[in-house]
Amino acid sequence: MHGPFDTDGNSVGAGARCRVRCRSYSSPHSGAWSRTSLTPENPANVSVESRACLVDESSASWLSRLGFLFVEPLVALGGRHRLRLQDLWKLDSENTAEQAERRFRAVYSASGQLMTAILRTEWRAIVCSGGLGLCSATSACCVSVMLFKLLTAAMDPESEHKSVLELLLLLVGIHVSVMLAVLFDRHARFRMFKAQLRVVASIRALVFAKSVQRPVKGRHGTSTSIAAIATLYSSNLVQVSWLLIRFHDMWTSTLQLSVLLFILHRTLQTSAIVILSSLAVIIIGLSVLTALSARMLQWYTKKRAKTLAAVNECFKGIQSIKLYAWEDKILSKIMSARRKEEKRKLWEAAFRILRCCCVLEAPAFASVAIFTSLAARAGFFSPATVFTALILIDHVQVELHGLIMGIRVLIDGQVGLRKIDHYLRYCEKFANDTTVETEPKTYTDGVVGGCNGKRELVVIHGKAGAGKTSLLTGFLGDVACVTGNVYLSPHYKVAYCSEQPWLQTLSIRDKVLFGYPFDEAKYYRVLDACCLLEDLESLPDGDDTMIGPKGINLSGGQNSRIALARTLYSDADIYLLDRPLASADAIVQSDVFRKCFLELLRYKTIIVATHNPEVVESGFVDRLWYVNETAVSETCRGGHTGKTSRRARRLADIPPWRTGRNKEKMDEEYSSFAMDDQQIQECWSNMTWTYVDMWKATVVYGLLSAGAFVLLLVSCAVIFYMLSRRAKSIFSDMTQSLLRAPVSVLYQTPIGEILARYSTDMQIIDGLMSFPLVFMFRSTASIAAALGTMCYLLGTTGAIFTALTAYLCLGMVDKCLFAQVYSLRAELEAADLNFVSETLDGAAIIRSFGADQVERVCLHHGKMVDDRSRIATVVEVFTHWLYIRCSLLVAVFLFCLALLLAHGGLQASTLGLMLHCIYSVQRDFVSFSVGILNSSVNMFSIANLKKFQHIPPEEHVEQNGVQRRLSAPRQWPTTGAVVFDHVFFRYEKTQEGSDLSTCALKDVTFSVAGGEKIGVVGITGSGKSSLAMAMLQMHSLPYGRILIDGVDISRLQLRDLRSRICIIPQTPLFYRCSIRRYLDPFKEFDDDALWGVLAKTGLCVTPGPVTDSGKVSEGGGYTGESSSRVIVTNLDVRLVENGENWSMGERQMLVLARSLLKPARVLILDEAFSSVDQECDKKLLTVVGKEFANSTIFLITHRLDQVLGFDRILVMQDGTVAECGAAEYLVTDPDSAFYEFLETTLLTF
Repeated sequence: MHGPFDTDGNSVGAGARCRVRCRSYSSPHSGAWSRTSLTPENPANVSVESRACLVDESSASWLSRLGFLFVEPLVALGGRHRLRLQDLWKLDSENTAEQAERRFRAVYSASGQLMTAILRTEWRAIVCSGGLGLCSATSACCVSVMLFKLLTAAMDPESEHKSVLELLLLLVGIHVSVMLAVLFDRHARFRMFKAQLRVVASIRALVFAKSVQRPVKGRHGTSTSIAAIATLYSSNLVQVSWLLIRFHDMWTSTLQLSVLLFILHRTLQTSAIVILSSLAVIIIGLSVLTALSARMLQWYTKKRAKTLAAVNECFKGIQSIKLYAWEDKILSKIMSARRKEEKRKLWEAAFRILRCCCVLEAPAFASVAIFTSLAARAGFFSPATVFTALILIDHVQVELHGLIMGIRVLIDGQVGLRKIDHYLRYCEKFANDTTVETEPKTYTDGVVGGCNGKRELVVIHGKAGAGKTSLLTGFLGDVACVTGNVYLSPHYKVAYCSEQPWLQTLSIRDKVLFGYPFDEAKYYRVLDACCLLEDLESLPDGDDTMIGPKGINLSGGQNSRIALARTLYSDADIYLLDRPLASADAIVQSDVFRKCFLELLRYKTIIVATHNPEVVESGFVDRLWYVNETAVSETCRGGHTGKTSRRARRLADIPPWRTGRNKEKMDEEYSSFAMDDQQIQECWSNMTWTYVDMWKATVVYGLLSAGAFVLLLVSCAVIFYMLSRRAKSIFSDMTQSLLRAPVSVLYQTPIGEILARYSTDMQIIDGLMSFPLVFMFRSTASIAAALGTMCYLLGTTGAIFTALTAYLCLGMVDKCLFAQVYSLRAELEAADLNFVSETLDGAAIIRSFGADQVERVCLHHGKMVDDRSRIATVVEVFTHWLYIRCSLLVAVFLFCLALLLAHGGLQASTLGLMLHCIYSVQRDFVSFSVGILNSSVNMFSIANLKKFQHIPPEEHVEQNGVQRRLSAPRQWPTTGAVVFDHVFFRYEKTQEGSDLSTCALKDVTFSVAGGEKIGVVGITGSGKSSLAMAMLQMHSLPYGRILIDGVDISRLQLRDLRSRICIIPQTPLFYRCSIRRYLDPFKEFDDDALWGVLAKTGLCVTPGPVTDSGKVSEGGGYTGESSSRVIVTNLDVRLVENGENWSMGERQMLVLARSLLKPARVLILDEAFSSVDQECDKKLLTVVGKEFANSTIFLITHRLDQVLGFDRILVMQDGTVAECGAAEYLVTDPDSAFYEFLETTLLTF
């Protein structure tokens, strides 16, 4: 027995193969998914200096690992040229997504709880980091104890002859303890970072795998949305990440707070109740604010997810939006969702700002309470007591901030884990219900007999909406079985081709290979069987041509045949085909039926759903399954008992094959105002030190602290307000710019990149950008105030401190590593979202190809996650290296302070104030460094958004030197007369002097009288749909003009033009809304009119809602239990995303119903009824002829019987008009192209 892809005398010859541009492959797995636009990781292309930088933690020396010094070569390399992905370190095998997800999935499957799985898989890292955190907390406590001893010894009047050596030793001990605390803390956090890296990678991989394995439609009509995945990735996983990184903050901060409070109690000799009660009030208040802030963040995240969903729905169907001139309506919908999001964002930001200010200024309020209590008890307190208390309170502020952040990330992390766990459980709930039986048979229990291995051709037919697609997807487990079961044998490999072609943004060859090894003979045999060889000849790069999202720059028939070729190349045993040739012309259908069904797949089992009566009546069909009102009746064409099908036994009757055919500046107004406000606030804080130093009253100190809090609150509010204004403007301008952009630009922009701008970049401007600016401005002002105090008290030594700090600050400004690495991350994130979006759209197809294909896409997604992890590792190591460098600044300051102390040039009170200033500079220098780096990184988000703000709109595209500025007359068009005058049309942007021979339409000239009915036919790719695109000015015409009622449409505003012409495309746009809103988006008609058009199209039984019988379902509004077609009983029934709870034919009928509400003078039907059965098609054409009796109609179709009653028939061929005439003349002319089409349509074998 010969296999379907055996090379024999009938295989495609070398002459056919040479017509396709070939390319060499170094690997047999050439069909792998396309990587990002980043430079591939080829060691031969990596420069010598880049190789020197590839020294990660595992290969570095112990000293380098101790201080994270192995990042310095990478920092130096980033200063010489822009970093590339291959310059970064590779991950250890245990940190890769594949290894981490395998361990995590096993534990999660056993426990069913995310937190339990995290603890069980990462307990070693948690324990190790906890030990390091304990050592860090102990060292920090030693710092506090030694500071207490130092200040007590230096300021005690009874110890004037105290040994200077002891003071110096205490200073050295303080510095050593500080360095140990920093080193232990950094390494503890780095251990937890590695743990969260593995956990986040595992959860990402798990969410992606569950989303792919879950059916496209659940039992309630809901679908997996890329917007939901984007929300999980950008919000919930970030919350989980922070939870793990700050896992030990609560108990370590509590331990250090306890020691600090004990020392503070011993220093001040005051009641512990005062200290504990004041801090308890602060902690309780901050905890309440944190909880409220977390709740507001949860509500805000929900609104943000709805905004992302609206954006996703919009730009996935941007072509339909352009065709209907719905830009304003969609913009209103998106902006409405955005306004609701902004309201929640305002409340969330208010609580967050208040919490932040309280955290920063809470120690000042605590000190006021403590000093008030001390003054009331003693009346006077010494400078030693004051400065010791201030230094301790500074440390209390740091630990209190850590404690509050620990509480915050705990609350947020629990919310994030709950969201992710809910999503995973939801995917499990709607998991594939198909079970596997060991016997080699496939059947639906109690309905249809099995295909028992005889390699039969089974045809499913029935009316539109009868359930043909549901029956096919039932074999894949995507539809729930109410009764009975579906069995698929593990011995058989299944391949599925959906009704709506699913194509990724890849080259044609990669689309067809779909990850399988490249077999040249098999590959070209499949291309020839799908009649793609001649189509590839017309493409500039042959099968290397990159196809845009969803194959948008190819015709519908070409997309369908590429999807069919991918299915055939898989070499499956069972093929499930859902109307694969609905978009193909009669000749192509005939050729593909012969070559694919009868020859290439003659030893395979084929189950195909179709409306084509010629296929249904073909003598090669073994079984017929008729689907009608949820019942399936089977007709066996048999009479044969052999093991071969009718195709194999009648091969001798088959006649010979026919030949187929940049940094962005922020607004100065808010930056200068906020900076001045922060400077005033810090000067005010500095005045508090002066008042303490001059022993002023505690009341004055308290008032100054309150003033500093108010100024900080005002500065935060001002920064947030200005950023909110800026974000609102950017969001509105970007959305308008994208909606009004030429479709050629949108074709070239993946949906993942658009979602990345709306999710990650807008989130940064909405909230994440404000706090780095606040900390940067506040730290700058605080450093300036502290250094000014040191210069005033120490003179030359203070000037040295100032110069050193200024030099380090300028060095931080010049560091561009963060910015470079972030640019890499932004590219990867856009590519990742685009990959996830395309994969979820084709999840059913991927699942149908078997577990190997699911595993392949999951592995590719894991590689993209690993690339993100590599970038995150570089950022984390750089951050720890920066913290250690900042700690060394304290060593220099303490050394200078020790020199002054040794020479006796330092008074006791000045020593206390200088120590306070030194630790203030260290703390603020870290905040300044992180703030300046994060702010520079955030500028990339602004630059990314700016790029989408300045897209030239369609209205400004010139047409023969004239810009479209005219409004159409109010009653235009009046008759609908259409004239094409030497029209050339192409889909890409027209360049001056470009070759017109590559146009989709070439010198098309014809005229149509008003009210005339024109049928447009031709082979696939001949330019039929291009006529419609040209009439709607989807792209500018390089030459020629189109007149409607004597008006040159190129001079009209696009909104007027497209709103006056009605088009019903083959794949209409559907979005989440009610049926009433979909039919009447602008509320122009009453319910009676809506019920009337639904009745005309057969979508409701009688004009009016059903009240006595039938129940309205959320999915589509079904009446009765036996009806399978959607019968509308309630206009408030909601449509799900993409209208997935309706069949494609029912969606086309609903679009026709909307068109009937406002009949246009020019109607274009572009394969408008291709997904309905023949009987329904005739009824709908009758409705169109009656309702649009006075309109000009262009019917673009492959069903030739539809156009026989039209006034004229226009035959397209290679982008030109081959012939145009009345049907009665063309059908009687044997030499006409239309006559040849009629002959081919008969399909009599």
